[in-house]
Amino acid sequence: MGRSWHLLVAAIICLCSLSGCLGGAPLDYHYSAEDAEGAVSSEGIDDQLFNVTLTGQGATDMKFSSLVVVVTQDGASYRCLPEGEGGNCTVTQPSGSDDALWEEGETLTVSESGTDICGRTCILTFSINGPSGTQTTGPTVLTLN
Repeated sequence: MGRSWHLLVAAIICLCSLSGCLGGAPLDYHYSAEDAEGAVSSEGIDDQLFNVTLTGQGATDMKFSSLVVVVTQDGASYRCLPEGEGGNCTVTQPSGSDDALWEEGETLTVSESGTDICGRTCILTFSINGPSGTQTTGPTVLTLN
């Protein structure tokens, strides 16, 4: 019984030390953002608002269909989804080699889609969420001119 007890204790200790490794840390995505070229108009409902680029800081490419951008302007929130999936604003992929992925170094464009979110100059707060189990880090406030 003594030897069996020691083997059981050793197995439990070994499994407990691996518990953090089995789940793994969430993927960590980083991005940069900048005002889209061209001025937003006070009458427009299809203005390009800003561009976001996935930067290569340890993450892999992100599944594009899992991407959700939430823009807040003057207390109102707008859900921006990939083009063709609805939402108050859209996220488009003007470049990249795989339309199913937001690839490292690829720049996406966030635009109004039938809603006047920003007229002339405004300050937007936004968040970018990806697939379950990921963390997304980048700027949260952008001034548009």
